[in-house]
Amino acid sequence: MYKAEFIFAAARLRFVNQNNYRHPLSQSPPNPIQNSQYSSSPAPRPLSASPHRPFCAPPIPAHRGKLPDIAPKLPI
Repeated sequence: MYKAEFIFAAARLRFVNQNNYRHPLSQSPPNPIQNSQYSSSPAPRPLSASPHRPFCAPPIPAHRGKLPDIAPKLPI
């Protein structure tokens, strides 16, 4: 029981240290309050054919008259 608790505690410490570790020479992460240029710009929107309905393939044109013969030609 003691060994399992020790393993979990060590894993938890390793996880916390991994997330909080920062190299002393690395730059600090940008502060969103200081960088107002990012907050004032609108979020990018995905491109679609129409803003009201999702993008879909163009409709297949209706056949006028006889359907084309797409059967393979077999020698007789």
